[in-house]
Amino acid sequence: MESAVEEINVPAPTVTEYVFKLSENPYDYLDIVDEDEEDLHKDAERAVFNFYESPEIQKTIYDTIAEDIRNPRNPYTLVLGTENKKTLLTGCNEDLFIKRSRFVIKVINEIICPSTDNFINGYIDQTKLDWNRVSSSRPIYTTKYNKFFSVKTNQPYVESKNNKNYLTVVNSLFNFLLNESVEEDDFQVVGDLNTPKLKEEDIEFTDAIGKISCKCQKLFYESGVAYSSRCAPFSKLQNIPEKTLDILHKLLIIFQSSAVSLVDSFNNYLNNVKCKYDKLLQTTGCKPIAFMYFDTYYYFDGNNNSLVTFFKIFLQIEGDTKGKPEFIPFYKVINVYPIKKYDYSYSFLYIDNDPPYGDGKYNTKLEQIDVFKFMETRIKIHLGLDVENFHGMFYNGDDMQKYQKTKAIIHRERNKANINALIGGKHKNKRKINRKRQANKNKTKKINKIKRTRKIKRTRKIKKTRKIKNTRKSKRKNKN
Repeated sequence: MESAVEEINVPAPTVTEYVFKLSENPYDYLDIVDEDEEDLHKDAERAVFNFYESPEIQKTIYDTIAEDIRNPRNPYTLVLGTENKKTLLTGCNEDLFIKRSRFVIKVINEIICPSTDNFINGYIDQTKLDWNRVSSSRPIYTTKYNKFFSVKTNQPYVESKNNKNYLTVVNSLFNFLLNESVEEDDFQVVGDLNTPKLKEEDIEFTDAIGKISCKCQKLFYESGVAYSSRCAPFSKLQNIPEKTLDILHKLLIIFQSSAVSLVDSFNNYLNNVKCKYDKLLQTTGCKPIAFMYFDTYYYFDGNNNSLVTFFKIFLQIEGDTKGKPEFIPFYKVINVYPIKKYDYSYSFLYIDNDPPYGDGKYNTKLEQIDVFKFMETRIKIHLGLDVENFHGMFYNGDDMQKYQKTKAIIHRERNKANINALIGGKHKNKRKINRKRQANKNKTKKINKIKRTRKIKRTRKIKKTRKIKNTRKSKRKNKN
């Protein structure tokens, strides 16, 4: 007897497709970082921001950029791109960089794609990974609100394969964090974080745009990683709508490609002149082996219409470090990406003079330095520090904390005027109204004054006319 087997048709699971709709609430995508938390006081970031905002630094940076735009063919300016990052810095041109107390390197803005996807879609997918790293420990600071923001991670607009959704949200968030949107006729409280709204702009993005080649060439491998070279500059990308190109360019601040290229260039220089600095082993017991970068901070500068990143370049040493980490602060780096200027960004490098390696003061003079003696002195200071004052890889002694806190207080005081509303129930400074409304009030007052003046003049004229008529009548009566 055959047993009957009943067939059961199990329905296939339904896949719910993500339907994109931009939320008007930016806090569906962002969080405000609470600086009152012990681990998130942000004194280190604000100390660097205070350095950047000092008048001397601002003048140097933006005068340099303005002059370069006027005269982009300056033979004394070092220009960095993926093609020449291994050959840019050499022993022959040391006078233009490592022998100076400060210098600038102009960086070609290239759309660098990963080795697995040499198309614009590949660039976007890489920025998605970096976008999810904008956390409370690596937030975005905006001058518009004098606040730090982190990104809510693993959101559908990031995980979705539809890159148009991602670009649409990111563009709206960039505008929220950077640009002021003032309605002409409405009263507006500038900087109000309680009732913000995101505005959606049309980001044209098609399959054809996503498949445009970055033109990167994978010419070499290091430690199993493929490096890109000769990628397409943003200024040479064609058939991309302006709004789309604009947000692709802005995402460079998250991608940090210029930081990688810059450090690669320094390491190539060090490897080519090792014999010069290996001599430090005799005087210090340690020798330089590489440069590294840490501590990237994102800064949306609405005052100068720029996107800015900050990081420090550390000199890595090898030898008897006496229990201390192998990394010594060397440069403060300020990367400036002028908005709407796709061709270049600019890396401004300053000798890191923060305690305990320096006195914290910035020397405004451009000076030639003996880099060998500088390295020797810095290594000896490092080796003499107390091991207990290091937190992980970095020095965190009382002198450093006091210095950062002092500079951070100055920065907070300088920028607190950017908060002009009640935020989180805490009273901030005075509300600032839209000047246009005040201008309209003044205009109304002026019109009313003109009307009153005209009325007075008409009244006087009528009285004068009556007086003349009465005088004439009186004269005629007297004649009769």
